Amino acid sequence: MDGSGPQVNYGYAGQPATSHTTVVMDHGGQMAYQVPPQDYTTSAWLACLCCFWPTGLIAIMRASESRDCLDRGDMVGAHQAADGARMMVRVSVIVGVVSVVLAIVFIIIWFAALASAISNTGY
Repeated sequence: MDGSGPQVNYGYAGQPATSHTTVVMDHGGQMAYQVPPQDYTTSAWLACLCCFWPTGLIAIMRASESRDCLDRGDMVGAHQAADGARMMVRVSVIVGVVSVVLAIVFIIIWFAALASAISNTGY
C-alpha cells in the first residue's frame, strides 16, 4: 500500500465485477463489502425533461457526481451525492405536479369566468 487511501476492487477476488457489491481493502488487509448507491441518472434526466428543469439539472449533476465518486472508490461521497440526486428528483416531480395542477385550476377558473361573461352579455 502506498498510503494514498483505500484500494477499491469491484467484485470478489478473481471474479468479474458485479454491480451489487464493492470490495474495499483497507490498510490492514481487511475486506469490507459495501453496496454501491442506486444510479439516479435516468430519473434525473426524466425529471429534468418532464417535470421541473432547474432542479432536474441539479439532480443530473448530483447523479454524475455520484458516479464519479463511485469510480474513485469514494463510497461515502457516492452515497451522499446519490441521496442529493434522489432529493432533487423528488423536488422536481413535486414542483412539476403542483405546477400542472395549478395550471389546470387556473384554466378552469379562466374558462368559467369567460363563460360567465359570455352568458351575461347575451351572446
